[in-house]
Amino acid sequence: MAAKNWTTKEIEYIRKNALFAETNAVLNVDQLAKKLSRPSKSVEMKIYKMRKDGLLPKTDYTKSFEAAGRRFSPDEDKRIIAMYRQNETYKDIGESLGRSEQSISGRIFTLKKMDKLSGIIHRKIGQKKKYNWLLKISDLMKMVLFPTILI
Repeated sequence: MAAKNWTTKEIEYIRKNALFAETNAVLNVDQLAKKLSRPSKSVEMKIYKMRKDGLLPKTDYTKSFEAAGRRFSPDEDKRIIAMYRQNETYKDIGESLGRSEQSISGRIFTLKKMDKLSGIIHRKIGQKKKYNWLLKISDLMKMVLFPTILI
C-alpha cells in the first residue's frame, strides 16, 4: 500500500487543532488521527516533520512540571555540584531538587564524565548510615561478649 500524501488542508488542520502541553508536546495525536482518518503513528511523524520545518514549536522538556523525564537545567547542575562538594548525600540532593536518588546518581555520573566534578572527593551514598549501623553492632557485640565489663 502506497503512502498517502499530506494535503495542505490536513497540515493546516494539525496546526490549528493540536493541543500543546507545557513542553509543546502534542496531547491529542489520537484525536487528530481519527479526524484525519490516518494512523496515529503517521500523524506523530507528520508533527515531527512540521517541527523540523518550523511549522510547529519544538518540544522543550526543561519546562515540564514533572521531574521524571525532564532534563536537568544548568541551575540544577550548579546546585548538584555545590551540594556534592559539601558532601551532601544523593538522597538529600534529590529531595532538594524534587528528583529521585537514582536520577541524581545518574546526573553526577554524567557530570563526572563531562569533567565538571573532577578532583572532588565525595563519600559514598549512605556512608554515614553504614558507619552508625556498624557502631551499633559493635556495641551489641561488646554487651554479648563482655557483659560483666559493662555492668
